[in-house]
Parts: sequence; structure tokens; C-alpha cells
Amino acid sequence: MGKAGSKQKGQSILTIDYEDWFHVLGHGLLDPSVWEKLPVHVETDTLRLLDLLDQHSARATFFVVGWLGERTPDVLKEIIRRGHHVASHGYYHIPPNKMSEFEFRKDLLRSKEAIENATGISVLGYRAPGFGVRDCSFCYLDVLQKHGFLYDSSVFPGLFPGRGQGKVPSHPYRPDQSNPEFWEVPISAIGFGPVRLVFSGGGFLRLLPGWIVRSSATRSRRRGESVVYYLHPRDVNPDGPTVDARWWQRLRYYGGRYGLLRKLEDILSSEKLTSIEESREIMPTVGAL
Repeated sequence: MGKAGSKQKGQSILTIDYEDWFHVLGHGLLDPSVWEKLPVHVETDTLRLLDLLDQHSARATFFVVGWLGERTPDVLKEIIRRGHHVASHGYYHIPPNKMSEFEFRKDLLRSKEAIENATGISVLGYRAPGFGVRDCSFCYLDVLQKHGFLYDSSVFPGLFPGRGQGKVPSHPYRPDQSNPEFWEVPISAIGFGPVRLVFSGGGFLRLLPGWIVRSSATRSRRRGESVVYYLHPRDVNPDGPTVDARWWQRLRYYGGRYGLLRKLEDILSSEKLTSIEESREIMPTVGAL
């Protein structure tokens, strides 16, 4: 899928990391013992986002932090009721490259159990918090496949200190030829000379001018490559709480929120967004699973 020169127009896929305003990496609030004392805003933010997606008949995959999913099961049920899908974002929002293989497996399966208990839906996909898989001490993809996962979405194929992987494909691909049913679904990136830059998610989507996002997406789809967007529920709430951090951290965590909603509406109005599970090429038989 997604090779340059393909005559097939690529799809637009929407993914949402279901985490709250305090689930940011590299900050003191990463300690789960603090989370119970903090106000949860993901419920109202997600409902607002769901209403917007309904208006445009868009579908998305929500990568759920298991700890949060256990505490907001009604929202997860609402996500499913409105036609979207859920996947794992770990239980404690810890990157795999910060854990041992044993710790990762334990965290992964706990998140899978929490999400499935809340929704009654099998969890088929995983995204690493912070895309933290580079320099992992074990093959996390092997762990995913051994436990029945059908796709991963943890590759960041562009410039990102400590996380970017510049030499991997920037479109969905099969990382293990011995298992053709398992897919890697990276965030989208586009080449600018010798440099590849991510344009479709997180701080990049919030901060880049809309015309760059639109033109990059169009360029990718014309080459037959699916565009994979990602955002967080907190991104559509510009007045939501923020962690007390240095200016550059706050810019990374929250910068561009005031313009993101309008940018998202432009994308939804001009593109047909679908979930990973409903992608005709990645998982064409998901309805039979």
C-alpha cells in the first residue's frame, strides 16, 4: 500500500490519543500517584470532539490510556456507540523504551483488559505513548503480535529528538513479512529536500499553517499514500488546564490550540476521514473479526 506512483488515491485516517491534559511526557505529573488528585477534563473534551465528527460523518480510532479508560467507561461506550473504534495507548502512558519487556507486556495487557471490559470490543491496535519505541531494548512488535494485536501506530517517521525514525516508510506498511496481516501505521510525513517532516499530528498539526498541512496531505494522497492524522481531546479545548512547565514545554504540549479547532473543521470539510479499523487497505476484513 501507499507506494509512490500508485494511481489509487490514498485515504485520510483520523486517530485520537485518549489522554487528559496532565498526560504529558517529561514532566512531574507523569507520576500516576498524582493523577487521582487532578480534575479530569477528557470526558467533556471528547464529547465535544465526537459531536464535531458526527457533523462530518467522520470516523476515528481512539488510542485509550487504560488508567483513564477504567475511570471513564461511559465515554468509551459513547465512542463505540457513535461508530468509532478503540485501541491501546498503554495503561500508565509509559513509552516502551522506558520499560523492560516484562513491564511492557504487563502494562499492555492491563490496558487491553481495561478497554475491553469497558466496551466489550476486542482491542486490535496499539500506539506507544510519545512514540517512544526508538532504541527499545526488546522487540515490542513481537509482543504485540503474540498477544493478538493486528496493527501498531508507534512510528514517527520524521525529525523528533529522541523519537524520530527518518529511514522508515511514512505510509502504512507490513513490518513483518512472515505475518502479512500485521500492519505498521505511522504518522504521516513529507519530504522537503533531504529532510522529512511530520505535518499531520500533535504540535506539528497545531502549529503549522493550515496551507502547509493541506498541501502536504494532498501531495501524499496523490502518491497513493494514506494520510494519518492524530490529535488529543485537549487540543480542541483551548481554555483547558495546563501543567506548570517551562515556556518551550508548554508550547510543545499545548501550543496552537486556539487555531486547531478551525483547522480540524477545514480538514473534516474537505476530506473523508476514517478509522484505522475501517481502512479498506489496512484492515479490509475487520467487520468479520
